[in-house]
Amino acid sequence: MPITDPNQQYFKDGGWGWNGTAWVKLGVVWGYSDRYAERFDDTAVGASDITQTFATVPAGEVWVITGFSAYAKQTNVTFVYMIANCGVFPLELVVNPYTTAYVGLVAPSPIILKAGDFLRVIWYGCILGDTVRSAANGYKMKVT
Repeated sequence: MPITDPNQQYFKDGGWGWNGTAWVKLGVVWGYSDRYAERFDDTAVGASDITQTFATVPAGEVWVITGFSAYAKQTNVTFVYMIANCGVFPLELVVNPYTTAYVGLVAPSPIILKAGDFLRVIWYGCILGDTVRSAANGYKMKVT
């Protein structure tokens, strides 16, 4: 039973649906809004730990991360820590010693991020001249 009269109570914003016997308020409406892709390429880093912090999910969006990876061109890096910062705690996705150049570390996916969440990669034990890279991709969903 379609709603066609804009004067009907149920017409507003398309927030109502027919369940076969009555009009009922629908749940949260959301949908795909854009792709997400971000990459860090830190070349010739200094002798220190390197932190690569990805963008923070804005209010009104949920991001579905389908790929999250990191690799180094050298084997000098001693440890890699890949996290999803979800609220007040980091969700550890990959905690791994880095032993082979050009071998990527891949976090399990999908990773669901809500407003305020973000991804981060921390490289421990870099030496002068190392090159470290990380990338994430997926899609954004608008929440109404």
